Parts: sequence; C-alpha cells; structure tokens
Amino acid sequence: MHINSVSATILAGTDDGLKPFGFEYNFKPGLNVLSGDNSSGKSTILSCMYYCLGMEQLMGSKGINALSPALHQVLNFGGHTCNVYESNCSLSFTANNGKQYKLTRQIASSDEITINEILIFDGTTTTPKFVHSARDHGDQGFYQWLAEVNGLEIFNVESFNGESTKPLYMQNIFSLAFIEQTKGWSDIFSMMPSFGIKDPKQKVVEYSLGLKSLELNMKLD
Repeated sequence: MHINSVSATILAGTDDGLKPFGFEYNFKPGLNVLSGDNSSGKSTILSCMYYCLGMEQLMGSKGINALSPALHQVLNFGGHTCNVYESNCSLSFTANNGKQYKLTRQIASSDEITINEILIFDGTTTTPKFVHSARDHGDQGFYQWLAEVNGLEIFNVESFNGESTKPLYMQNIFSLAFIEQTKGWSDIFSMMPSFGIKDPKQKVVEYSLGLKSLELNMKLD
C-alpha cells in the first residue's frame, strides 16, 4: 500500500473563541524524507500515521496517549496555551487492490464517533470499522478489512499457552514497516505486542519471507 497524505484537524479555544488548527502533509511516490528542527512536527506526522492505522501500540501506547498533547490537550499559539476542544486525524492511501481510501479517527472527544472507530471513505460511502475491541479482527474489524484490501493472508498461529490458536495480527505484521530516526527498525520490532502469540517475532519474520512455515505448522497441528 502507498500512503498519499496524512492530516490533523484541531478545534481549540483561544482568546477570540474557538479556532481551527492542524496540518496536512502529502507524500510523493518513492522515498520521502521528513526533515526539520526539534519540535517542528516530524514525530507528530508519523504518530498520526500510526494512529490512523490503529497501530499506535507499536509506539508503546494505546489510544491518544501515543499522540502529542497538542493534538488532544493543550497547544501553544502565539505564546498562549489553547485548550483542545475537538480533534481528529486522517490518512489517505492507495491499497494493493488499486483503490484509494481515506481513514479518519477521532482524537479528542466527540459525540459522533469514538477513538475505537475508524471511518473508511472509499470515494462513495463511509463505513465504520473497529479497533482495540472484541470486534477488531472480525467482519466489523478494521484489521481484517486492511488485510483484505491489501491482499494479505493472515494465518492462525499457536498461542503462548499452547492450548489454542490466534491470528497473526496486522499489528504484528506492520511492525516491519515502520522506521524512525530515534527508533530504528529493531527498536520498534522489539516493542511489538505479543498478543498472546508464541514466538511472535519469529513468526512475523517467517511470514514476511514467505517461508510457508506458519501454514505447514497448522497442517502439522
């Protein structure tokens, strides 16, 4: 999949009342390099990408705690602190099926949607899918949808206790895709949640190399 753009919309209180803030960053095909001074927003762009994909656990937190406080608590504008009233972030991408989608996830509170919902717009209709809930890997789950539109087959693997099987989650697989200057690939890979899977890092590497070992292990079981 190719990420086309990421953006955030913030409504915050100022001395002149509520005002809109935010950003939009567009990506070009091929290698994109983010550069800038410290606290200029590089990590905010990346964290919004994680968050829109429901992958913020790879940064060591779940939900809005993985994001900058300026997105959900207080931002600084003109030397004044402004309380965030409402905010969300969006990510547009082209999936492996050739179609374009826009994902929107709420950050600060709203009566319309919750942070456990990701709204998917396919150019015609908007469909909610769930993350970090009992439904997130079923028919109503975002991760199953993400795997389907990208043509990824998700195998069941042995659980940590050896008494049941669990799916190799999209969060496991996407740990291979994120690299940041201050957190290299190995650091992010090491923070990958196990989700109760036995030897999860080994299984992710085997999956990415197409070794078919997961499929063979299931047949052996």
